[in-house]
Amino acid sequence: MKKVYSLLILATFMVTIFSCAKREDKVVAKIKKEKITIGDFEERFGERRFETEEEELAEKNKVLDEMIGDKLMVLEAKTRGYDRDEELLKDIENKEKDIAVRHLYKVVVLDKAKVSEGEIKRHYDRLNKEVKARDILVETKREAREILKEINEGGKFEELAKERSTNKRTAAKGGDLGYFTWNKFPENFSKAVFSMKVDEVKIVEDNRGFHIVKVEDIREGKMGEFKTERVKIEQRLLFNKRTKLANEFLDGLKKKARISFDEEFLNLLAKKTPKEKKRPFGSPPLPTLTDDEKARILVKFNKKEWSCGEVLDRFGRGTPQFDKPDVIKRAVENLIVTELLQKEAYKRRLHRAQEVKQKLNQTVERIILNRIRKEEITDKARATDEEIKKYFEDNRDKYKENEKAKAQMILVKTEEEANDIVKKLRKGTKFEKLAKDKSTHYTRNRGGDLGLFERGRYPDIEDVAFSIRIGKISDPIKTKDGYAIIKVTERKPERLKEFDEVKRSVKKDLDDELRKKRKTDLIESLKGKYTVEINQENLRIAGKKAGKKEEME
Repeated sequence: MKKVYSLLILATFMVTIFSCAKREDKVVAKIKKEKITIGDFEERFGERRFETEEEELAEKNKVLDEMIGDKLMVLEAKTRGYDRDEELLKDIENKEKDIAVRHLYKVVVLDKAKVSEGEIKRHYDRLNKEVKARDILVETKREAREILKEINEGGKFEELAKERSTNKRTAAKGGDLGYFTWNKFPENFSKAVFSMKVDEVKIVEDNRGFHIVKVEDIREGKMGEFKTERVKIEQRLLFNKRTKLANEFLDGLKKKARISFDEEFLNLLAKKTPKEKKRPFGSPPLPTLTDDEKARILVKFNKKEWSCGEVLDRFGRGTPQFDKPDVIKRAVENLIVTELLQKEAYKRRLHRAQEVKQKLNQTVERIILNRIRKEEITDKARATDEEIKKYFEDNRDKYKENEKAKAQMILVKTEEEANDIVKKLRKGTKFEKLAKDKSTHYTRNRGGDLGLFERGRYPDIEDVAFSIRIGKISDPIKTKDGYAIIKVTERKPERLKEFDEVKRSVKKDLDDELRKKRKTDLIESLKGKYTVEINQENLRIAGKKAGKKEEME
């Protein structure tokens, strides 16, 4: 005989057992082996503000009840063996690889990319400084030295820039770069220029060539206060560090793998690919290949060889456009990098990391939760045509079209202006002309046309708009933005919509209600089947900052 359990709430549930656990690992609720920890709860609950502790606790219990409902359905899905489904088990290995690679990114990039307060402040100081300089760009260091010597011997910088600089855009202006901030040019150029003094001239090398630079002025920049710019700068520096670390790590993996392509075959693949454009939502055209060509080795790495056919199979439906050798090369290299990252993650045994196991478990739970929701709620809560029609008849007021007005408006700052406009309108001046000439409202360029609107859209004028005679010019109406004059051109009365107009909306509303009831009934039945234990004390401290010792025990 199957044992049936009732809902059990324990205020002191497992306090002693978990008193030494980390705060985020403390258990808020437990259903058999399924647990909801403080960390789980806080991830779902987020940061919220409440007027009273009672209000906060009520909202926490509401969210926890939703989480318990999900856990009950997950538990029932596992009881039915959904987590041992053959198709799911096949998919788990790939999901584990993806999660392990994401954890690898965390280990080699996120955990290492740190930005100090000093770096943020130094970057702010750099950006909050502007330099005015002139520049002569040449190709060789020898030529740069010759020009620098001429300048030091009295040569005119502006004339030499016009004659010798290869930067045609600035040469015509005597090499004038104007005022610029640190991030305007490559870092090594800015680093050199921003360390110079006014009237100093020196040679600076970067990836564009050799520059002879003369600093003419240094002034304070136009940045906001440090406290307002700080977060933006920190995010930018973090992004740059993460990008640099990620690229260096990937470059290292690729270098170690010794990736080599059959360049001749790449060109052949591009030639044998039809030049037609990719159809919307369709796959791009593939090269037409013989069996021998499919068997030909396209790329080698890590003592592995991939044939062209194998590469195409690996792409599957996501095959890129194969009409250019460099595009093929990049796409195949991305496939290889994915494999290298997976191999590296497993080599470091990151697939065994607790965080990866936890994420994989969450992924599996999400899949089986969606399956049981579909089978027990969505598929069993579909309204029939008769039910939809009856729901419509029982809730006709829900599907009505509210009264609407169509009007034109002129908005001005003062009552005096408004009175003057009213006089002109009543003497026959066109509303559209005065709206365009006088109105400060965004509708001025369309003659003040507000279009059709319901009550609530323009609260300052709605009482007049829904009561004035159509075609009449209103007296000035005081609004929060000034004084408005309106002319109502049309009104549509409230009406009940016909069934055919709203059938789709009615079906959705009824389906939603049926699903909500079906879910409530399912959860209640599962609460009667499995024991639910809640630790109200841990729920109370969830969402609060850690630190108070009495709240941790």
